Amino acid sequence: MADNYYIMREVNEKLSLFEREAKMRMSKNIKYDFRFGKKVNTSVYVASWDNTVNVEINDDDDDGVLHTFDIYLPIDAAEKLAKEIIEDIAAYRVKEAKVAEEAEEAEA
Repeated sequence: MADNYYIMREVNEKLSLFEREAKMRMSKNIKYDFRFGKKVNTSVYVASWDNTVNVEINDDDDDGVLHTFDIYLPIDAAEKLAKEIIEDIAAYRVKEAKVAEEAEEAEA
């Protein structure tokens, strides 16, 4: 009986180790996709007491319901995001201007 106990304990310990390793290898991804309309309002607040940036986004849906999203980012991540947004919009504007210029040249 004692031998069976030790064998079962060893099996359970190995199974437990396997389960822990399996859990470490598994990951869970959750993606949120928000699309805002033309009535969207935004505000930004930098909190000096905890070095975070609060981005608040408000938008009314077709039923008149106001949806508010509060996003809190560490200040370094917010700076990186702001820089990326500015660079991407600037590149978009340059491309947009080039397309408009080419369209004007084609008409001439």
